[in-house]
Amino acid sequence: MEIKKLCKYLAITVLTAMLFFAGLYWVTRIVTPTGSIESFYDEPSQTIDVLVVGGSHAMCSIAPVEIYDKTGLTTYNLATWSQPVWISYHYIQEALKYQSPQVVILDVFGSFYDRSYLTGTDVDLVSDDFAQLIKPSFNLLGLNFSRFRSQVTRKPWSEYLNIAKYHSCITQLEWQDVEKIFHDDSTTAKGYGPFYTMEDFSSYEYPQTDRIAQLYPAAEEYLLKTIALLKERNITPILVKIPHIADENDIALVNRIHQLAQEQEVQFLDFCSTNALQLDFSVDFADHGHVNNYGAKKVTAAVAEHLAGLGLAVSHSDEVTERWQQASAFENDELQKMEIRLSKSLTEFVQRVVQHENSALIISKKDTGGLSQTDYDDLKQMLKDTSLAAMGDVLQTEQAFVLVDEQLLIGQQAVDWCDQRGIDLSADGTGQISDTDEMLSYCREGLNAVVYDQAQQQSYFYCSLAKEHGYFPYTQ
Repeated sequence: MEIKKLCKYLAITVLTAMLFFAGLYWVTRIVTPTGSIESFYDEPSQTIDVLVVGGSHAMCSIAPVEIYDKTGLTTYNLATWSQPVWISYHYIQEALKYQSPQVVILDVFGSFYDRSYLTGTDVDLVSDDFAQLIKPSFNLLGLNFSRFRSQVTRKPWSEYLNIAKYHSCITQLEWQDVEKIFHDDSTTAKGYGPFYTMEDFSSYEYPQTDRIAQLYPAAEEYLLKTIALLKERNITPILVKIPHIADENDIALVNRIHQLAQEQEVQFLDFCSTNALQLDFSVDFADHGHVNNYGAKKVTAAVAEHLAGLGLAVSHSDEVTERWQQASAFENDELQKMEIRLSKSLTEFVQRVVQHENSALIISKKDTGGLSQTDYDDLKQMLKDTSLAAMGDVLQTEQAFVLVDEQLLIGQQAVDWCDQRGIDLSADGTGQISDTDEMLSYCREGLNAVVYDQAQQQSYFYCSLAKEHGYFPYTQ
């Protein structure tokens, strides 16, 4: 009888403990903010061929969809801002619960922890927030232990437990906070986050040094642990150094990575010590630490070419293939739209709109006596080599123009085309373009433009091509 009671009490204790920890797990997930790793969790399991981990250098420069277009390999970019290598190590462990990649690409800038232009404190300040977004698990506990023993900052114990760190959120919870953990957060970008700004580094010269700088001890330790983990799982590790405006010390750190890669017999793609990618330093960088979308195309192309030479298996179900083809179509369409937004001249702007098959260009002219014959001659010259060349001939007599499917509509034809889509072209020469919800033009002296997506049936960009700004596509 006593044994039965003991078993009963033991069963109740075990059940209570299971319910407690299950409740703690779900409450922790609810109060923890969402981040980019949430979209990784919602990728179909066992569908990723190549995994990318590392910091923002990798996040903004390796585009999974472009790799898929070039090689057929499915890639996920699990890089996050300021990701030190011990976080990369645990991100890999987390990823391997759900995926079985053939290759893991590790951005080695995370191994430069506290040795390059970012101090350890800078890295910890940013990376810790992203690290905490891993699901509650033994791996998260291991990650926090790695943080505690490795990073230069020591934080209160509550900073290592999501339920403690975010406990104040409990009083502010709404139903959508509960629903979010059941949402499908998968994205077509697959973790890629390009920069679309530009900074000129045309005077940059690569530093030359044979010196070998030592890595932060814990960084080297976890770099070696990561390589060992991947080899143990029969996954090919590839180290990569993404281009940045490096100084002599950075190159000395790269030299140490070369040394380690040779010792460990792993591949190392060094895009930082020489200009193997033929980067244009006047246009390919967003800032000193990151390439922009133009530089990213070159990085991704080189990575894709290297992967294509490895003879990796490319075999996906029809469902996965369809999913990635849809992602490719969407991402390439979005990239074209972004490049339209970033046009640097009237000619470039028109040409990019024409190259995007779903886009139509709507232009309304404003001339309240501020445009001279010289201005019209200048505009006509700019339009001469574009699909709007015919517009130059009637620019002085017409107020509105629509370039759609390589046809130029003027006068009432342009007005009718816009009316059918709920867009109003002012006939009073003010340059006004509007729809039912808002004004879409800046109404500046010169040309005012709106780009319309025919597939989505909505305007997505507007700018002025005004005399006061030299007919540069201006958005402020």
